[in-house]
Amino acid sequence: MQDTGRYLHARLKGWCHISLYFMGSFYAEVWLLEHCGSIGMVRTFTSQEQLEPYLKTTAMEKLVQELTH
Repeated sequence: MQDTGRYLHARLKGWCHISLYFMGSFYAEVWLLEHCGSIGMVRTFTSQEQLEPYLKTTAMEKLVQELTH
């Protein structure tokens, strides 16, 4: 992901460290299980509504505006 996507933000949810990437025409989340260091899930989406958990920071709002304009 790091070679082809643009890293945007990260958040924690339970035991998962979730990294968000912009892939050009869609977003991808990589869910890393911290207790064992393995990827538990990769989730992709195109809807801006799915960015809601990330939009609570001003830095993310600015990034999303850059990417959509």
